[in-house]
Amino acid sequence: MGKDRKLNLLYCFAQGLYWMSYGVAVSFSAVFLQGIGYNNTELGLILSFGHILGFILSNFLGGLIDKRKTMTATSTAMVVLTINLFVVLFNTTITEPSIIIYFTYPIYVALSVTINSLIIKIWADFEHQGRHLVFSYARAFGSLTFVLLTTFLGKIVMSFGISILPRIAVAIITLQLLTIILLKREYTTESQSSVGKENQSALPSNNGGSVFSFLIHNKSFFILLIGLSVMFISHYITGSFLINVVTNIGGDTASLGYINGFMALLEVPVIIIYTSLHKKMPTKTIMKISILFFVLKAIGLSLAPSMPVLFLAYLLHIPSYALFIPTIVDYVREEIPYEDSAKGQSLASSVTTLGSVFAGFIGGRLYDVVGVNKTTLIAVFISLAGILISFIGLDYKRRNE
Repeated sequence: MGKDRKLNLLYCFAQGLYWMSYGVAVSFSAVFLQGIGYNNTELGLILSFGHILGFILSNFLGGLIDKRKTMTATSTAMVVLTINLFVVLFNTTITEPSIIIYFTYPIYVALSVTINSLIIKIWADFEHQGRHLVFSYARAFGSLTFVLLTTFLGKIVMSFGISILPRIAVAIITLQLLTIILLKREYTTESQSSVGKENQSALPSNNGGSVFSFLIHNKSFFILLIGLSVMFISHYITGSFLINVVTNIGGDTASLGYINGFMALLEVPVIIIYTSLHKKMPTKTIMKISILFFVLKAIGLSLAPSMPVLFLAYLLHIPSYALFIPTIVDYVREEIPYEDSAKGQSLASSVTTLGSVFAGFIGGRLYDVVGVNKTTLIAVFISLAGILISFIGLDYKRRNE
């Protein structure tokens, strides 16, 4: 890290605070919303609305940042976080079912997930300046903070009630805002240096074009995004409704915190060693390996009869999601020109958002109608479809472009 030690530390905090914020907003959304009286179908609708808004907002902002050179990811993130702070402050007043929650909670989720693509764009901007930011270390720190939060959050909720969740969110978002302000100072006080050609895509830029024209211009990337979105429907059918899976095999809210913490802890070593792995193996190969393990994990989750076996099934989180996290960032960096990087990273982040949207619509209803066991089995087949489409996208370029 050398002279950029301070910058790396700040970026680690940005990643860590994002994943803590995500843990409260999304991972514990079922705990909060069901706690104030909403069922699975209503929970699914609320989360889906939030992720739809997040998908639209993140890609809209990504396009604007690429097009308007005076608009930066740091300043945009500051605005998004400020708005979200007021939204969450309002949510602290809600303690029972209300029509208002159909507006405020989706906005809360949308603003929360939008920050992810913005902080990845911040990383790309610093790299473009010639600053040395180790993304894998920062992302590993994000997983570690997620572990710490979710491990204790279940017990905290059981001790203080669900009303503590929006109050914790207020504290986290405030710290996020302060961290982005410090990163903005780092960015604006450094003059931009030349960028190493080896880190830039050879593909022509679509800068200034719409997201639609960008996708048509990058067909293989477009197909890959479709496949990954389908794959993440399966991922979030279990992930967003994990409390249902946990309680179905004898767990409780505290168990949910432990399993979320366990998953995040598994990500840390994989993300840290990713840089070394990437030197020995092409990005596309690593991507295929991680995608393949998503379906194996879905099979394991659908067959788990008890909490100990569920923990064992989540060991497959290591070569699937944990490996996918840094790989998709590198894939976009290698395949998409820097001038289109905000759109590229926003769209790559959006595959999880789209997955969450459809998982919310489909999953909530399935859990209420056919139950946990059949729902997790359906998730396996959805995952298989996503993997097949993703592989077509990864191989498409070699044959046709």
